[in-house]
Amino acid sequence: MNLIGWGEHYRTATLQEVFSSISYRIWKACYAMLRKKHRRRNASWIFNKYFTKKDGNKWILCSKHRKTGDTEITLFQIAYVEIKRHSLCRHLNPYDPENYAYFKKRRASGSRQSLLLGKVRTSLLRKQRKNCPVCKIALFNEEDLKVRHVKPRKLGGTDKPSNLRLFHKECHKQVTTSKDENLLAI
Repeated sequence: MNLIGWGEHYRTATLQEVFSSISYRIWKACYAMLRKKHRRRNASWIFNKYFTKKDGNKWILCSKHRKTGDTEITLFQIAYVEIKRHSLCRHLNPYDPENYAYFKKRRASGSRQSLLLGKVRTSLLRKQRKNCPVCKIALFNEEDLKVRHVKPRKLGGTDKPSNLRLFHKECHKQVTTSKDENLLAI
């Protein structure tokens, strides 16, 4: 079962109790499996080995690096999916040029709410006002999106949102292969 896709599809309905129930049942099954695997270990050892604390919830299943103990991958928490009610479309014709602005705005606001973009891309989308820095066209137009570091990591750049920019795939290629200093500074 794909939890992200399921949460994306049903987030417009009022299913917070169902999402919480699903999250609890998944946690219960995972914890029971780990208790069975490590019969001689106590709960605190299992927590330290397999779980992490994130956003106030301390029982999030994760994969940790063996030597450093850094968290690598965490299980998606469907209970924390934000419920966003579906807004009905006005009775307008999407093919009429007079109504183009309304449907463009509606499409862009829908992209901002997508779980599939992720938190970083959603924050970059909001920060850049939904426009590509190179071509100045809306980022959400069914093209692939790429994230680029302003200051590369090998030169001391970080993965913080202040050092990241969101581009269309073709604009990203253009910036990456360019030798123009103005384009590289975007």
